[in-house]
Amino acid sequence: MKYRGGAGIVLLNGEQQFDWIVHKDMTANPGKDWINVADIDTRQVKRGGVRKLN
Repeated sequence: MKYRGGAGIVLLNGEQQFDWIVHKDMTANPGKDWINVADIDTRQVKRGGVRKLN
């Protein structure tokens, strides 16, 4: 897996009937939270988001 993630959750039978894994990307830029959502079988990131920290 190319991302070092923290604790994650698995969403079963989610969007498009895939099982998804959701985790925080620990390799992202300091000062921001990155969240990755990936198909659990291929780990290809399908969705993501970022939040600036104060």
